[in-house]
Amino acid sequence: QLQPWSALQPDTLIDAAIQYQFWHAAEDVCRSAHKAAVDSISLAAKSNGKSLNNDIGRFSPLEQQQNAKLAVERLIDIVLEDRCYRRADALATSLYDAGGRTRYVEARYYHACETISKVIYRRQFPIIERQITRIDKAVAKMEQEEAPEAATANHSSVTTQTLSFDPSSEIRKFALEKLQEAGEITAAKRLASIYGMDYMYDERALMLAAALRRRKYLQYEDVLPGPLPSLISNPKDLSEGFERLRGK
Repeated sequence: QLQPWSALQPDTLIDAAIQYQFWHAAEDVCRSAHKAAVDSISLAAKSNGKSLNNDIGRFSPLEQQQNAKLAVERLIDIVLEDRCYRRADALATSLYDAGGRTRYVEARYYHACETISKVIYRRQFPIIERQITRIDKAVAKMEQEEAPEAATANHSSVTTQTLSFDPSSEIRKFALEKLQEAGEITAAKRLASIYGMDYMYDERALMLAAALRRRKYLQYEDVLPGPLPSLISNPKDLSEGFERLRGK
C-alpha cells in the first residue's frame, strides 16, 4: 500500500519473503512495484518528461520499472531452482508483463516435462499432446512479440533465440523418451506419427537403458528383498508392518 519503490528496490523484499516461503507476498511485491513504475512513467509523461519521483526518491520511473522486472526474474529463478515448476509457470504467466516474459517459455517447458513424467505412468496420454501444444503456443507468442522488437533494435529482454535449447523439439524428444522408458511403445509410435518424427523401436537399446537406470537408482528389492507388501489402509496395519520389519 505504501509503494516505496522510488526509494526501495523490491528484490530485497523478495529475498525476505522467500526465506519464509511467503510466495503470495512475494508476488504482491512484484505486482505493486510494477504498478508503481507504470504509474510513475505515466505521470512523468504527462509532466513533459519530468520525473515526479526524482524529488523524493533515488529511482526514476524507468529505473523503478527495471527494478520491478529484476524482482520478478529473481522470484521466478528461485522457484525454478527449487524445482517448483508449476508455480514458476504460474508466476511467469501471471507476471508476464511485469517481467515474467523473460522466463515464460523456460518455466512452461519444465512444467510440461514434469507433467508428462507424471501422466505417462497414469496412462493419460492425451495430456502429453496438450502439454506439447502449450509449449508451441508459448514459443509462437514469444516469436510474434519479438518480430516488432527486432525491427526497432530492442534487444533488452531474453528471447526464444537466446535459449540454450529449442523448447518445441526438446519437449517432443522428452515425451518420446519417457514413453519408451515406460514401455509404452504403441503410444510412442502414435506420438511420433502425429508430429512427423522419426522413431525406431530398438528392444535391445531399451533393455540396456533399463539396466543402466537400475544401476543408477536404488531399487526397492535392494533394500527389502522379497515380495512387495500390500497397501496399508489403517494405522493398525502400519504398526504391525513396523513390528514385522523389526522381527518381532
